[in-house]
Amino acid sequence: MVRESIFYGIEGPLDALPGAGQLRAANLRGFSEFARRRNGDATRILGRNGIDARVLGDPDSHVGAQALVDTFEYCSELFDDPLFGLHFAQEQDAEV
Repeated sequence: MVRESIFYGIEGPLDALPGAGQLRAANLRGFSEFARRRNGDATRILGRNGIDARVLGDPDSHVGAQALVDTFEYCSELFDDPLFGLHFAQEQDAEV
C-alpha cells in the first residue's frame, strides 16, 4: 500500500491535490485582465469551455486539463494569436 503525504486539518486535507486530468486554477492567474486587454470577456470564454469563472478567485481549486487546453486554443483563434498560451505565460510570475 502506497501512502500519500497529505497534511490534514480538522476538516480534512489542507492541501488537496488535483485529480487525474486536472490542474490548479492558479494556471489561470491573470487571465481576466489578459483577456480584457484584448477586448475579451473572460467569464464567457471560460464558460464556453466548461470552466466556472469562480475558479479565478481560488487558485487552489482545480480545472480540467482538457478544458484549459480548449480555452487556450479558442483564445488563439478568438484573438488571432497562434502563440496565445506563450504570451499569457510570459505575463505570469514563476509561482504559477
